Amino acid sequence: MDRESDSLKEKRSTYFDIRADQQIKFIDAQNTYKLKLATTHSVNYTPAGGVQTAHGTGLSSPNGDQNGDNVWYLPALHSNHIKNCLIRVVAVNIPLSVYSFEAVEDSITNYNKHVLAQNPNMYITCSSVIDKSYVSSSSGDVHRRNILGSINTTSLIKFHTDPSAKTGNPITQGHPTNKTNIVDGEWVLCDNPFGNKIEIHLISPTDLSRPLIKSSADGLLGEYADMMTTVSNLLLDAPITYELEIKLLPNFKENDRNTY
Repeated sequence: MDRESDSLKEKRSTYFDIRADQQIKFIDAQNTYKLKLATTHSVNYTPAGGVQTAHGTGLSSPNGDQNGDNVWYLPALHSNHIKNCLIRVVAVNIPLSVYSFEAVEDSITNYNKHVLAQNPNMYITCSSVIDKSYVSSSSGDVHRRNILGSINTTSLIKFHTDPSAKTGNPITQGHPTNKTNIVDGEWVLCDNPFGNKIEIHLISPTDLSRPLIKSSADGLLGEYADMMTTVSNLLLDAPITYELEIKLLPNFKENDRNTY
């Protein structure tokens, strides 16, 4: 009789454990959202137009810049009453057609491309991040910054086989060895961005500047002739796409509802 009673207690305990676990997963799923944000859909995006050449507009021009003042307005939800959330970077999709990641020196353009060659990692900044990340700067100081994660751009850096010539030389371009180039995509504490705007861009760890990132039809600067096609290095509206996951955090101490 005692053995049977103990068995029933174990079954009952297991049942309650499973039900509690399922309830936690259910509430967690109800408060989890995914974002896929393309830079060409940013409200501040300046289109390339497909008529200017990569070198003709210069890297200082905002046309076709995929790393400018990227702002998206997120829809308001019933869960706007929840103050905080966790956000993590799932993927950052950068098109292979970008020409700003070229690693050879070029005195004609107004951009020092050696920066990316020396340190191919880039930080992902996000306006919703509650300052919890510290980064060093070229001045030797360490500052709090709204860093959401980090990516490796090694696969996008291009090298000319003959840097002394600017026409007709093949380009060696790396390719990703895995499905994602994210090197730091852990959960980060953030303000709930729904019903508000969210800003995301990439910065260089060398000087924490925000480099311009542009694409051309053949992935080359305008002064390089493409021997394989008649397309003359036209600027493309090729977006960087940020894929994020958001997990809202109800605050039960403030009688917050655990779902929306």
